[in-house]
Amino acid sequence: MTYRFESISYLYWLGVLAVLVPLIWYALILIPKKFQKFFDPSILIVLTQGLSVRRKKIKALIELSVVVLLILALARPQSGESSEKIKMEGIELVFALDLSNSMMAEDLKPSRLDLAKKAIARLLDRLSGFKVGLIGFAGNAALLSPLTTDYSALKLFLDSASPDAISSQGTNFSAVMQTAKEAFDKGGTENDEISKVTKVIIFLSDGEDHEEGALKQAEALVNQGIRIFAVGVGTAQGSPIPIRDEFGQLKGYKKDNKNQTVVSKVNSSFMQELARRGKGSYYHASFDGSEVLGIEKDLNKLEKTEFESDFLKKFDENYELPLLIALVLLFLELLVTERMSLTRRNK
Repeated sequence: MTYRFESISYLYWLGVLAVLVPLIWYALILIPKKFQKFFDPSILIVLTQGLSVRRKKIKALIELSVVVLLILALARPQSGESSEKIKMEGIELVFALDLSNSMMAEDLKPSRLDLAKKAIARLLDRLSGFKVGLIGFAGNAALLSPLTTDYSALKLFLDSASPDAISSQGTNFSAVMQTAKEAFDKGGTENDEISKVTKVIIFLSDGEDHEEGALKQAEALVNQGIRIFAVGVGTAQGSPIPIRDEFGQLKGYKKDNKNQTVVSKVNSSFMQELARRGKGSYYHASFDGSEVLGIEKDLNKLEKTEFESDFLKKFDENYELPLLIALVLLFLELLVTERMSLTRRNK
């Protein structure tokens, strides 16, 4: 029989307990000896009258058992294994996340990049059945995650995305479009006479320092069945671009050739035109993530395709047993007192 833990990270706390338990046990033995040094014997007798060291140890053992059982329950023990065939319906979607230095501007808190990441994560939480990929770009583009239905894995790549992942600066939209096209070709579903797969690129960028030719390439992609949506990230007032050390401490702000502080502003007009040429929609990133609802609504309007059926593994949950035992022990622990009754004390 297959036996596993779904949330195995909780089991690491058992290692912490393995270190703490000897210390707690030693303290139970040591504390009475410390009392003997600091208190007069006549006072100590009054203070410890009826106090049972044995009962204190029993209570500690029960409490420890409860903690261990709760950790096991949180780790979600599972047994058995079965497979369920599921049908997946959606579109193929690639997020293009701008990782240029200007995305570190803080006119949108905590930064443009952090807000763009949150928008992607929020949208992933609302999607179902879509094949999704992730591209990071600046002066060039890199496929951070190929098309997948495993959103949790994609979120790991999203969390680690930073300007350090791209070797050259700038905002090369054309490179993204080429990389996305290759991702669709390699990991996507081919169109046939019966079904046509809807493919979408969603750019999240401040639109600064874009190269020429991106708009024409967007039109070319539309002719190949790929639509482009755009999310402008930043404010019209703009903000300086912070320079931080390896510990995250602010060292100063980016300056131009004349030693003037660079103020980065969102280029909404370019992003809007990019979406228009790409037969998609434009949105503006906001702190409350309201643009996510608009993106979700527009994506759901697009024609969806039934992808190849997949097999979902299912396991039987067994967390109830350790949880139940823990609750019973917790009740028993409340009944065990550290002091003996007067009857037993006088015997």
